[in-house]
Amino acid sequence: MKSVEGEAGNFSVTLVKKPRYILEDKCTGCTVCAEYCPVKYPDQYNQEISKNKAIHIYFPQAIPLVAYIDETCLYLKEKKCRICEAVCKNNAINLKQEPEKIEVNVGAIILSPGIEPFDPKVRAEYHYGEFQNVITSMDFERLLGSTGPYGGEILRTSDKKHPHKVAWIQCVGSRQVIEGGKSYCSAVCCTYAQKQAILTKDHDADAECTIFHNDIRSYGKDFERYYQRTENLPGVRFIRSYTSIVREDPVTKNVTVRYSTTGDGVKEEEFDMVVLSVGLNPPVAVKDISEKFGIELNQHDFCMLNPVRCLSINKGFHD
Repeated sequence: MKSVEGEAGNFSVTLVKKPRYILEDKCTGCTVCAEYCPVKYPDQYNQEISKNKAIHIYFPQAIPLVAYIDETCLYLKEKKCRICEAVCKNNAINLKQEPEKIEVNVGAIILSPGIEPFDPKVRAEYHYGEFQNVITSMDFERLLGSTGPYGGEILRTSDKKHPHKVAWIQCVGSRQVIEGGKSYCSAVCCTYAQKQAILTKDHDADAECTIFHNDIRSYGKDFERYYQRTENLPGVRFIRSYTSIVREDPVTKNVTVRYSTTGDGVKEEEFDMVVLSVGLNPPVAVKDISEKFGIELNQHDFCMLNPVRCLSINKGFHD
């Protein structure tokens, strides 16, 4: 979206449609072009765990099921390679496409900017991106997915073996009144970690799952029962403790976690894999959106709630 003008009931919205470099009415989603494309780069949809091609369908269930070409394409970067054009039987490739400006008139606009997962790389003590078998909950979700990097298998980055002993560390980036953290609770992390532990047990009934937490917060109807279900599974432990990741074994690539206990003092324990349960942040562009639409933000850059109107709008809609 480039600009918005008008008032409630009569908005003029200018959109910019980025070039796909594919003719949508001709592409059948056969992916022959992707088979021949020579460019491989980390796949963002799979959390950069696996590789993708410069021309591809973003994810298998995409609607419409149409390929697109991204900025890693050799032709777009260096005017080299046009293999995709040669192999496409439907002549659906158009490497000369330009951004297209679209004007639409609408009576109402719904702002649904989404969220961004907290990036644990800003906190060196988590060793994310440094220790191979320290991953985020978003990474783990893609490992669980049937369309994920390993076809739904939970495998370690270091040796592509199934982890047997897995730890989750809660409140990564949330409920932390320190630099680089957020003081609010993200509300979903406790429950999604429980879900991941249950699914891990489905993959491997003998798996040992440990969830380190500050306390368990069960948001939503029957979420407390969900917690109780997880807690009663054999091989699942909930340990209330602040933790730190202290080292990686240079040979096995296992990860050691240090944590405190009420009876035994400080302990260290080795795990095959450690999952960082990352919190949620407002989207990066939220301030631009708020300024464009006159939406007041709170101290965390979420919409300022008003008990009467739900959203407090501090100025008129304008470009």
